[in-house]
Amino acid sequence: MTEHVFRDDTTRICSWNIRFFGLRDNDLVSSTVYYEYVANYIKQLQPDILCLQEVSSYKSIRHLQDRLSDYNLYVSDDVMEKNKQLIDDVGIHELISRVGDRAKKMGRVQFNVFLVKKSVAVVQIHTIHPKLIRLDYIDKRTRQPFVLYNCHFPSNFSGDNSEGREKAIAKLLHDIKVHKPKNIIIAGDLNAEKHTGDLETLDARFVDMLSSSSNDGGYDTMNPVYTHYRGGKKNRAVDAYDNYSHIDYFFVSPRVVNRVSDVYVDTTFCGENVGTLMNDLSDHCAIIMDVV
Repeated sequence: MTEHVFRDDTTRICSWNIRFFGLRDNDLVSSTVYYEYVANYIKQLQPDILCLQEVSSYKSIRHLQDRLSDYNLYVSDDVMEKNKQLIDDVGIHELISRVGDRAKKMGRVQFNVFLVKKSVAVVQIHTIHPKLIRLDYIDKRTRQPFVLYNCHFPSNFSGDNSEGREKAIAKLLHDIKVHKPKNIIIAGDLNAEKHTGDLETLDARFVDMLSSSSNDGGYDTMNPVYTHYRGGKKNRAVDAYDNYSHIDYFFVSPRVVNRVSDVYVDTTFCGENVGTLMNDLSDHCAIIMDVV
C-alpha cells in the first residue's frame, strides 16, 4: 500500500507530574471545570504518548479519559483497585490533610499512567511499581519496537530517601537488563539534582536530553525544569542561568538520540491541582520531546 504523502511519522512524547491529580472532592462543580481545562491543555500539547505522574484518584483519571476521546488509558487494574480501596478506607479529605505532614502516611495514593493516542500501536504495558511503569509500542516510522519508562522516583528534598531512590533505579535497570530493549526512552519526575550524583548511573548509560551539557546537538529550544531554591531565592519555573536544578528528565538510548528533533518545557500550566498545598514548587510543568 502506498503511504500518504502527508503522513506524520513524528512521535511526540510528553511527561507531566500533574501534582496530586484528583486528590479532592470529585463531585464539586469546580472539579468538572478543572478536568475540562486539563483535557484542553493536553489537546493543545498534542502528545502521541503522555506519561502522567502523581495521579491520585481512580475517579479523576477516568474523568480525564472521558474528555480525551482520541486517547486510550493504560494503567494496571490492580493499581486502580488499590487506589479505590485506599480512598474508600481513609477518605479523600483525610488524605488531603496528610499532604506535607511527615508524621502521617499517604499510603500508595499516587500512581503513574499512560494516555496514548489510538493511532499508536501499543504492544503491552507492564507495571514494575505504581510509580514505575513501562509501555511497549511500535515506532511509527521504522516499525521497530520501542520501550518507554514512565518514572517517579523518591525525593531527597524532604528527607533522606536515598535507599528508596537506589531501589527504584535498580528496578528500572533490572527491567532493562532482563528485556534488553534497543530503543529506550526514560521519562518522568526523577526528583534529583544533577550535582548530587543521583543520576550518574543513568547518565552512564543514556543521554540526558534536558541537560545543558548536552545542548551542543542543535536543540536550541532545550530548557530545563527547575525546583526549590537556595540562598533565600524564590522558586521560578525556568532560569537556565541560576543554580536551581531541574528534576524532570528525558533519557534516551544512543540508538534514539539522533532521532530527537526537539525537546522543551511548556510552562504555560504547571499543575495547581490542589490549590497551594505544595507551596511554590515549580517542577510540575510538562516536558515534551519529538522523535522523528
